[in-house]
Amino acid sequence: MIVVYDIESLSNLFTVTFYEIKNNKYKSFVVHESQNDLKPLVEYLKGVTGMIGYNNIDYDYRVLHPFITRPDYSLSGAELASEIYYRSSLVVEEKIKDRPIPIIPQRDLFRIWHFNSKSKRVSLKFLQINMGIENVQEMPFSHKSVITKEQIPMILEYNKNDVYSTYRFYQLSADKMNLRKALSAKYGVDMGNFSDVKIGEQIFLKELSKRTGVPEKIIEKGRTPRTSISVKDCLIDINFESREFGEILEKYKKMIISDTVKNTSMACTFDGVVYEFGFGGLHACRATGVYKNVKSADVSSYYPNLAIGQKFYPNHLGPVFCEVYENIYKERKKYPKSSPESAAYKLALNGSFGQSNSEWSFFYDPAFTMKITINGQLLLAKLCEEITLSGAGKIIMANTDGIEIAIISEDKFRNVCEKWEKQFKLELEYATYSKLAVRDANAYIGVKTTGEVKEKNDFETKKEIYKDQSMRIVPIAVREYFVNGIPPEYTIESCKDISMFILGKRSHSGTHEYVEVVDTDVRRTPLSKYIRYYVSSKGGTIMKKIEDRVINVHLGRRMTLFNNWQVKPFDEYCVDKSFYLTEANKLINSVVTGQLSL
Repeated sequence: MIVVYDIESLSNLFTVTFYEIKNNKYKSFVVHESQNDLKPLVEYLKGVTGMIGYNNIDYDYRVLHPFITRPDYSLSGAELASEIYYRSSLVVEEKIKDRPIPIIPQRDLFRIWHFNSKSKRVSLKFLQINMGIENVQEMPFSHKSVITKEQIPMILEYNKNDVYSTYRFYQLSADKMNLRKALSAKYGVDMGNFSDVKIGEQIFLKELSKRTGVPEKIIEKGRTPRTSISVKDCLIDINFESREFGEILEKYKKMIISDTVKNTSMACTFDGVVYEFGFGGLHACRATGVYKNVKSADVSSYYPNLAIGQKFYPNHLGPVFCEVYENIYKERKKYPKSSPESAAYKLALNGSFGQSNSEWSFFYDPAFTMKITINGQLLLAKLCEEITLSGAGKIIMANTDGIEIAIISEDKFRNVCEKWEKQFKLELEYATYSKLAVRDANAYIGVKTTGEVKEKNDFETKKEIYKDQSMRIVPIAVREYFVNGIPPEYTIESCKDISMFILGKRSHSGTHEYVEVVDTDVRRTPLSKYIRYYVSSKGGTIMKKIEDRVINVHLGRRMTLFNNWQVKPFDEYCVDKSFYLTEANKLINSVVTGQLSL
């Protein structure tokens, strides 16, 4: 039996709720002075073959393990609840470091989605908002509270809602779960809880071990830490004709890097375009505006092929790294893109570079990272320079591994690109945009001649689940405007789906309150850490406290709280559509007001 589960531990109460996927049934156990379900819990787990949770490996199972593997039935409910709470506190505060081997296999969605990384970290509560869960529910009591018997049903209701939310997220994770199952079988390693990055690292490790004959455990110990890096020693032979790019190159040559995590930045303006350099990818944008008939040139698997072509490798791994890298790149091409093999090799190609700047990885060599990123920026700048000086075209935008160009001469453009590809052992892939609406290098929407629409950042209509999904109607209206010429007011006025208008907000507890006037009374309701709401023609306002100031979250607007989803005819929600139209027009105007004619 496979179950989804979640635990709650308070000062004098412990609850655990399971959802039996096959049976579509919930089962809860309670430990309290009024009830001690330890024995039936242990018996129940004998029939469980797999447990799915959210951050369960680092929290839920770590708390549970000693009590289900060495149960002490002599303890009263009050004593056991106190012991569980004590262990829970130690786990939360990281005062114990043990990672027990589970007696029942665990699948942790938090790890699988790599939400344990700082850049993606997201709580289950915010996922509830993003997934449109019916009830975004906060714990009704502090974990330090003393809970009475009569209050236990409220905790169980909260516990069940978290399990339900975890199950819904598990359903959204089906593709990731299936890929890990297929790869685990293929490679003979349980990758069930691996993030994409860790899967890529594991596959690369196996290929390295196979090619070198060195055991995986030995390879895993390798690192090349650097106290400082002379950028001059990292650079390949690149020469610029322009003064602007030449000065950037000279600045790099004089640079000594002691911290590759803390980025530095430099910029120059060439042919009216501002180019920004640093330790990551190149960013450049001519001006905001809508451009027609734009050619794009993206470098195929830029970082892997740059390492392969220029023989860049982590020092402790040696040249064999490039051989494995190239072999993985070639192997991937043998499989359909939809196959698990293609997905696995793609993860291996991408993950190795990303991990090279992590001291926790056997790829670790920050000099290798800098060789890739700095040369990558300079090579892309070189391509931009040659296109410009040759009269082949005008650069509109550049971003990490590709550029967009207003073509003046197709023949000159092709000649420049072919020469660049041959010189630096790289390959360009081309596409044409019939229309490209640009706010900046990181925010745009483009319509390719194939009909495909590419969206970036604020223009995205389908964001990754961990990103803020607030007021989705806005980017949808903007997309319709730029792609199909439909006025945003039409898209917004015709929408009758309340989920498109929802906003979500994370806050520190106690910093937000909901203020409304009922009859002649002003009512102030403190809000929880996670707030779901929409802007309405009726309702109150959300106020935020900042030190000694109080500000209105949306000045001059009313809001309706929506943590508890209410289903009713759309018109009864009283959505203030003028607010969403204003937000859509702001995004449209951020493009069209900077219109530049080439």
